Order: sequence, then C-alpha cells, then structure tokens
Amino acid sequence: MYHQVLNCKKLFIDNDKVCVYLMKLPDKNELRSILKYKFVLDKEEMNKFHLFKMENKRLEFLLGRIVMKGILAKLYNKSVKEIGFLKDNYGKLFLDENIYNPFVNFNLSHTEGMIVCCIDHQGSIGIDIEKTDKDYLEMMDLVFTSEEITHVKLNHTYFEKKSAFYKIWTRKEAFMKMIGKGFSLDPLKFEVPLKNNLSLQEGILFDSFNHGNFIISLAVRCNKVKEIEYFDIPFQGIDEILL
Repeated sequence: MYHQVLNCKKLFIDNDKVCVYLMKLPDKNELRSILKYKFVLDKEEMNKFHLFKMENKRLEFLLGRIVMKGILAKLYNKSVKEIGFLKDNYGKLFLDENIYNPFVNFNLSHTEGMIVCCIDHQGSIGIDIEKTDKDYLEMMDLVFTSEEITHVKLNHTYFEKKSAFYKIWTRKEAFMKMIGKGFSLDPLKFEVPLKNNLSLQEGILFDSFNHGNFIISLAVRCNKVKEIEYFDIPFQGIDEILL
C-alpha cells in the first residue's frame, strides 16, 4: 500500500519497520523548478552536480539529495542544510554516528523517471530501482550465476523472462549497495533469492516489487522478517519535505 508523506517524523517510531520513499519525476520543464534548492548541496556535491553532462542526470542527482536530506532533516529536527553525508572507501553515503542519534542506515537510488530512498534503524541497507523498458537478457552470462540464468530461462514468455531478469539484477545491486562495495564486488560471486518477493536469506531480508514500468528491490541486514512500508511522495510535496 502506498501513502503520501504528510508527517515524516511519525514514520520513525517503530525500530522494526523499514521505510521506503518513492517520488515520480515530472516532465523536465517542471523538474527544473528544483534548481532553486541547490543550497542543499555541500561543496563536494555541487562539484559532482556540475560534472554531469546531461541535464536530466544533474536534476536526478539533485532531487535525490533533496529527498534524502529532507527526510533525514525531519527525523533529526534539523534544517536540511545541516544534514551532511560521509563516504566510505567505495562511495557509500552514511551519517556520522557521533552527531546523529539515534543512528539510522539509509540508501538511495534513481533512474530515469523515479527516485527511491530507504531508512532502517538497525541494519545496513541498500536499494535499487531500474526502468524495465530495455532488454538486457544477453548480459546474463556476465552478471548472473548459472542457477540465476536457468531461473530466468525457465520463465515462459519474453516479458516473464525480462521481469525475472530485472528482479534478480535489482536484488544484486541492492545487496552490493547494502554491504557498501558496489561494483567492486563481482556479481558472479554471490546469489540472491529467486522466487518470493519477500525473502530472508542468511541474515539478509530482500523485497522486490513492480511500480508501473519500474522494479525496485531492497536488501536489509537483519535476523528476522521486518515490516517494510512504502510511501509515495508527490513531487508537489517538495516544499513540505524541506520546511
């Protein structure tokens, strides 16, 4: 079930709940309105913003920071400019445990047309979103194990095969982001659950779902099945997030 976020702070009371936030991007002309919020970027983020050659990538990057920092600002009762990220050796963002109490784990992902981010109080977390309009089935030998390839091929129709491919691929990316190593970890060196949408495997909770022509997967380090709640944030709610 999806909800519009009206009061972000009340979403963080239950430590056993994982919160996932989704925002669908408007057309580019309306999206350009977020340029007035570039003040949320620190110096390093501003440099990265200007490195993107394509305008849509710059805007996606900026919107991701707006949404993630805005939600964290609500959680910690700070202004959005006070929210600062650190990076590990592989580029994963995290908060300084000495400043932010209670400490939370978070992750974000964006693709053409959609931003997603997630928060968990206890375990490390990773999320990935992909638009399913392209066919990458020929890439399976490079990124999937033999068991994963067989699972995709056992699906009957072309569209079922493509759906199975994206479910596995987003789970792999979510896992790589969860452990903080990204593509420095060979996707052929590990496997993810193949069948159920919600799966607990060796202390990692996976969840996947389709949202229009997007698929989103989540990986959370935990020792039990946790409630995962998904919230739609309307683009028009940007001001509310930042206030």
